[in-house]
Amino acid sequence: MDSFKILKTQDGSATLFSKIFGESYHNINGAVAEAVHIYANAAYKTKATSINILEFGYGTGLNAMITYKLLKNENKYINYTGVDIQPLSSKLLIEIGYKKLLGLSTKEYNSFTESWNETLTITDNFLLTKIRCDILNFDTSNRFDLVFYDAFSHDIQPELWTKDLFDRVFSMLNDGARLFTYSSKGLVKRNLRDAGFFVKRLAGPPGKRHIIEAQKVL
Repeated sequence: MDSFKILKTQDGSATLFSKIFGESYHNINGAVAEAVHIYANAAYKTKATSINILEFGYGTGLNAMITYKLLKNENKYINYTGVDIQPLSSKLLIEIGYKKLLGLSTKEYNSFTESWNETLTITDNFLLTKIRCDILNFDTSNRFDLVFYDAFSHDIQPELWTKDLFDRVFSMLNDGARLFTYSSKGLVKRNLRDAGFFVKRLAGPPGKRHIIEAQKVL
């Protein structure tokens, strides 16, 4: 807990501030609002009924929880993979309060916050795999339709926003797959384009002007 501080964001939901990195896990203008606007809505609006999602920077699990809540009663089959090098402690995650805020059962909530490196069936149409791994070393034979790119910012971890890493992400995607990220930094857009993505800016959530959508178009 000494390495983190819990902050209340402007939509009433909480986020973590990392004292080590000097950056919050979610937008202080609204953690839930950001998760819905950038990430969960991308899955909700995807026309396919079977969607493989990859999240880089699983963090608190909020993006996965919101995606689950939004799609659990939809006619969609979701296979969600989250990657993070350092899972957060159960005690810290409980203190953030997402279980109560999102109305999750204990079983549902525990699936999102515990049991790493195994695949969990939360419902018949939502599978979750949380992999403890450095993003730089992540490799898989799976192919994905959506990427939620939610690592710490380029200013904090520039190694996670390079062309070389985006090249590897590109190779993990199905044709037409899309990557979404909160970052709209010029260098990030350029590295995504150099890796082969078609990049465009979208309107951001409260407090943020733009976000990025990058698509694999061959």
